[in-house]
Amino acid sequence: MKKYYAILFGILFSITLVTAQSFEGVVYFKSTTGTGESGNFKYYGKDNKIKMEMMSDEMGSVIFDGSKTIILMPAQKSYMEFSNEMLEQFGGMSQDADEDMGEVNLPTKTNETKNILGYDCTKWVYKEDNNETELWITDQIGNYIIPSTPMTPAPEWADLFDGKPFFPLMIITKENGSVVDKMEVTKIEKKSLSESEFQPPAGFKKMDLGNMMGQ
Repeated sequence: MKKYYAILFGILFSITLVTAQSFEGVVYFKSTTGTGESGNFKYYGKDNKIKMEMMSDEMGSVIFDGSKTIILMPAQKSYMEFSNEMLEQFGGMSQDADEDMGEVNLPTKTNETKNILGYDCTKWVYKEDNNETELWITDQIGNYIIPSTPMTPAPEWADLFDGKPFFPLMIITKENGSVVDKMEVTKIEKKSLSESEFQPPAGFKKMDLGNMMGQ
């Protein structure tokens, strides 16, 4: 979880996506590290389509539409497209490691609640070794995706919310009692989104992934 912010935009190969209540609109996130470094990104959701966009001209976006993953690179005006079959090939690289993970450590629901941006949230706590992750979750918005790659798999607690409407409005990660990451929602816009929002912009060139895939 220490690199949670980076993981969101390091996704290239696979995701976990809950399929309950659908959210349509834009959610604004801010992430701050324990050293004070910060960054912002936007989460777009519509049906089974999702886009995560860095709020910086130098960084790109990631689009998921259920059948493929698209990585947009504005600086190069190009994009990469991965089909589900390609993702499965990459995902197989970590399958053996996943099978040896053993017992899953699940988060604990607490009785603590608070209102964030007008939404009622409940505090969940996930502990592992000397690390602790505090999640403030609401079921009043809809679905949230949890990124996962062969190199950085989704948190073990992800399955607990599979198929249920949940959205974390704040995630605080601590190591040995010190905060190392804080991710929080700063604004929520429920609105209709165009299908073009989840497609490569006009003029972007599709990269040939044949060499990358050994084809």
